[in-house]
Amino acid sequence: MYFLDSSFSLFVYIPNEISIFCQDNSYIAKNANIQLTMLTHPQERMGRDAADWIIKSLQGKKDLPEKTY
Repeated sequence: MYFLDSSFSLFVYIPNEISIFCQDNSYIAKNANIQLTMLTHPQERMGRDAADWIIKSLQGKKDLPEKTY
């Protein structure tokens, strides 16, 4: 939010002069007083994959998957 406060004090107008991109689709971003471009991540799927990776790691498995979302 520091960036937003600074832009307003410098009279830089969002989205007319600068665009802000948000990668987490968070509550704060959804309820901001400005327009934001947001990405939605598959959070539930990422959580399941992370838990599965941890379990396999604890079981001593060496061939663990690497995923990019």
